[in-house]
Order: sequence, then structure tokens, then C-alpha cells
Amino acid sequence: MLQKFTHFIILLGVLFLPDMVYSKEYTDKIIAIVNDKVILKSEVQESINNLSSDIIKKEYNHRNEQEIINKVIDKLINHNLLLQAAERFSINISDIALEQEVNNIAKEQNVSITQLRNNIIKSGQDYTKFIENLKNKMTIEALFVTQFY
Repeated sequence: MLQKFTHFIILLGVLFLPDMVYSKEYTDKIIAIVNDKVILKSEVQESINNLSSDIIKKEYNHRNEQEIINKVIDKLINHNLLLQAAERFSINISDIALEQEVNNIAKEQNVSITQLRNNIIKSGQDYTKFIENLKNKMTIEALFVTQFY
């Protein structure tokens, strides 16, 4: 009888341990679903954390915490919708165009590309994320140029 009970306890452990481990590792939540893309709580938090002081003063100064969160979520939803529209219209930004834009940004700031990269990293941003955001911005601009002008 004791052996059957021991096997039962081991079986329960094997069945439920992966769920308990998984739930501890993954704590992010889905905030919104935009067609086939999801917006996670961590993305909302990252967007809030990356707001510049100028933007906070202009757009968020007289808002409470929930209004700020809602506005950031709305912006993320709109951003996702625009990127999906660009994808439907097969708008792609080439690596050459992206590289040229990085060169332009470096020239505007009177720094080399390496210095620009170092400045971005020193400011606490992830350079890869910066490039991704720049490419997304260029994609949305191309969407507006090709579809709305």
C-alpha cells in the first residue's frame, strides 16, 4: 500500500512540477491582441520607461497613472496596426536604407556611427532595439508616403 502511495505522489509531482516551474519563470501578461500580434505587459512597461521627459511634459503631465497606461497601450495598438498594414502592402525597408538612416542620425549629432552606438548604449537603451524601432519608424513613414500622399 505504501509503495502505491509513493508512486502516486511521484506521479503527481511529475505531472504538476512542470506547470509550477513554468509559472514561476513566465510572469508576463497579454494586455492586447492586435489581429495576430500580442502586446505584452512588459512592452507597455518598456514604452513607459522609455518616455522622454519632453514627451512626459507635453503629453502625460496632467494624467493619472491609469490614463498614462491607457494612452501608451493605444499608441502600441496603433503602431502595431500600421506595421501590419505595411506588411500587407509588402513595404520593406532595405538594410542599405536603414544603414543610410543611421549614418544620417550620426551626422546630425556630429558623431561617428561607433560613437552613436556607444551613446545609445550609455543612455541605457539596447542598440538592437534602437535599430528595430528605427526600422519600424521608417516602415510606417514609407506606408504613409505610398498609401496616403
